[in-house]
Amino acid sequence: MFVTPGIPLKEGTQHSFTQAIKYLQAHPTRRSTEINLDRVRCCIEDEFGFQPTNNTIWMLMRSKNIHRLTRNFLWKCVHNTYHLR
Repeated sequence: MFVTPGIPLKEGTQHSFTQAIKYLQAHPTRRSTEINLDRVRCCIEDEFGFQPTNNTIWMLMRSKNIHRLTRNFLWKCVHNTYHLR
């Protein structure tokens, strides 16, 4: 008998298959994003004495305690997509 790992075709839904595919795909990282995350990490270390991980930084920026426009601004700044004139 063959043993196949994963979700059986007749039991899965389009949503579950799409989520599985997204989970398995590698996400490319932007160089400028990594540089800006390192800047944030260094500033936090200088102020508070610990180095957060990338996931911690992203989760803190997505906090509901921060206004939506501020969250969007921070996300754009980290990704270098905010247009300054």
